[in-house]
Amino acid sequence: MGDHLKLSFFLCVCLMTAGCAERQVRHGGVLMPYSEAARLGLVSLQKEYKDKQTAQYQKALEQFISSYEDTDTVHKARFLLAKFLYQKNQPERSYSYLKQIDPEQFPASERSKLFYFLVLNAKQNENYREAVLWSLSLLKEATSDETRTSVQSDIQLLILTKLDQRDILSLLNDYPRDYPASHLNFRAGEIFYNEEKQEEARDHFQKALELTDDAAEKEHIREYLVRIGKGYFTQKQVLGCILPLTGQYKSLGARSLRGIQQALRFFNNDHHPDGRFELAIFDSQGDPEQAAQGVQQLLEEHGVIAIMGPLLGATSLAAAQRAQALQIPMVTFSQHKAVTEAGNYIFRIAMTREHQTSAIVNFACEEKGWRKFAILYPEDSYGIEFANLFWDKIEACGGTIEGVESYASTQQSFNEEVKKLVGLHQPRARKEEYRLYEEQAKIELNREEVKESQVKLPPQVDFDALFIPDYAKTIGQIAPTLAYYDIEHMALLGTQGWHSPKLLERGREYVEGAVFADGFFKDSADEDVKAFVNAFEWTFGYAPEIWEAQAYDAARFILAQFNQQDIEDRQDLQEKLNNVSEFSGVTRTVRFLDNHDIDKQLFLLTVKKGSIQAYPQK
Repeated sequence: MGDHLKLSFFLCVCLMTAGCAERQVRHGGVLMPYSEAARLGLVSLQKEYKDKQTAQYQKALEQFISSYEDTDTVHKARFLLAKFLYQKNQPERSYSYLKQIDPEQFPASERSKLFYFLVLNAKQNENYREAVLWSLSLLKEATSDETRTSVQSDIQLLILTKLDQRDILSLLNDYPRDYPASHLNFRAGEIFYNEEKQEEARDHFQKALELTDDAAEKEHIREYLVRIGKGYFTQKQVLGCILPLTGQYKSLGARSLRGIQQALRFFNNDHHPDGRFELAIFDSQGDPEQAAQGVQQLLEEHGVIAIMGPLLGATSLAAAQRAQALQIPMVTFSQHKAVTEAGNYIFRIAMTREHQTSAIVNFACEEKGWRKFAILYPEDSYGIEFANLFWDKIEACGGTIEGVESYASTQQSFNEEVKKLVGLHQPRARKEEYRLYEEQAKIELNREEVKESQVKLPPQVDFDALFIPDYAKTIGQIAPTLAYYDIEHMALLGTQGWHSPKLLERGREYVEGAVFADGFFKDSADEDVKAFVNAFEWTFGYAPEIWEAQAYDAARFILAQFNQQDIEDRQDLQEKLNNVSEFSGVTRTVRFLDNHDIDKQLFLLTVKKGSIQAYPQK
């Protein structure tokens, strides 16, 4: 009986072991575990489509996911498919695949990339509450103080500028005391303050004060608590400005300040009506908290009737929130599209990246009739935003994107990216052509064998123009690289960052004929521009550029309301500004839209005979 029981137990163990064993499948003719076949299969798929991420690549990934649904490798495949869909401007599908990934089954070394991409997709889909939650997951993966600071800054910005009251209160239920509770309570306080619900506002401000350890934030909160129920005096002839006058961007701040001073005729003794205004100046130091504090200080100490600036995106967003809360009209110089979303006291006449892209696409599609394009862009917020905008607008005009390559923003050489765009990255893949040019090289070099590098295939240029959203210094390196690979007479399209003498110094003849957009052109034939440039040069001894010009126009935009009608207080000025439908300045005409954003004309510029000139308009 005992032996029979032992035998039964042994058989049960064998059956259990057999039931748990992983099934074997064939991969490349070799029998191996199912999970290993999945891993090797994905490696092979990536190699096969390394340089041709097309619809076939998408289909191959989708088939792989279907075939290996119950393996850990499927999470990496979903990530790759999500990246492909995001690059193809399908953020909803991209986000759907990303959310199917189990972070715990994703390689730990790449988990931060997963969370970062989830944040990007959530933002693109305007799901800002989830963007905050994914950012908090990303924060847990951060390994350096610099990364933690950057992620925390993004979380704070999302809370202060993107979340509505429902999202704020929902997150407070999940994070009543843990980070980012202080930011959530502060924003809740602002929302209730703007709704004139002072008791609710006071409760949240007090909680935020209790939870934060940041001295500047505490001071900010105390100011709100003091302000509840308190009014401010108004000096009708005092304008304020917030600019970075020290720190990394001090030169741009100083140039913007001169534009304002020119508009207010500070250095003219002609008793012009615009010269009656005073200017209260606050240095933001390029810091968002300082910029928001500047709004408060200009109001409390100077009673300013309006504020001009700030200049940078982050500082403008922070200052706009405070200005809206305090109901101070603010005309920002920032190109950040979200700034005016703060409310109806915030205005902009400066161009945005969308305006630049529209100008270039209209030129390429409507005027030139081009339909095929390629994009070469830096992997930073500037390049990514422009690349996506360009792609969207090209497709909207019936065009197609035939090639896309990116590069690190610190990169110095662009050979590989250029070769990928024109079919030179893997020359042997062009079999017939390669054999032909290989034989030609053997004859020319009088050798029986030649190296791949000695076989010079012609580039395959299947697009009409190449869009490169970067700055002049980098363009000066890319343009000669195109010429090195015999990509001649290529139409190059760019952004405002191209408008610099460095484009000519570095790009030389290789940028001849390039076309780009800007909000100001000092050599314009427009009479108003000529008058502004001459007066500015007389005052300051140099020719103004976009920084001076847009600040000049911002001040003129405010002054025009005083010149046409009586203004008694900030609310009165806000109503007058809000009723303006169109304003023409030296940075061209601005039309104010119903959604509180703007439509703006831009200058199209080109390189002709070694100089930057206005592109001839039809």
